[in-house]
Amino acid sequence: MMIPFQYLFQKYNVQCTGLIHAGASTAQEREVYDQLKIPEVLWFEALPDVFEQARFNLLNYKNQIPIKACISDTDGEVIDRK
Repeated sequence: MMIPFQYLFQKYNVQCTGLIHAGASTAQEREVYDQLKIPEVLWFEALPDVFEQARFNLLNYKNQIPIKACISDTDGEVIDRK
């Protein structure tokens, strides 16, 4: 069970100036981030079809930016999608 962001932000008085979401999927959390008034959200998704759905879902959220990229801990590593 995931703990709701709203609860954590309130409990710890989080003052978030930006957020990086790695593994965007279809940007399901976009409304929560909007309700929390996070000034800027960068969404990273590597799978082209999934990225397109995330991009579409974020069209009405001008401060939430989808980026088609794969994040790794190794520069130049070829990632094989299996």
